[in-house]
Amino acid sequence: MTTTFAMITARGGGSTFYRKNTYPLLGKPVIAWAIEACLRAQCVDQIFVWTEDKEIRSIAEKLGAHCLTRPKSMVHYHSGFHSAEEFNRNKYDQIQAI
Repeated sequence: MTTTFAMITARGGGSTFYRKNTYPLLGKPVIAWAIEACLRAQCVDQIFVWTEDKEIRSIAEKLGAHCLTRPKSMVHYHSGFHSAEEFNRNKYDQIQAI
């Protein structure tokens, strides 16, 4: 059987709206809206949140999402993986560890 998962990338900072993922919108953090939408989706089996932020991690885990650790070296606006292959390998390794 195929497993379908959702991947939400949520860094703690922000280049235009600092801490937007933890900002309260209609009574709950913005990240909660995304996670809850995935929970309602009948086609999503697991939800993963990729973050370096402790508060985002706490919110995500309380809602039942699995958290993947975003390396601190990737927190800056112009940092990241050098290829899609490298990005996918990093996520796959972390998912397999859960």
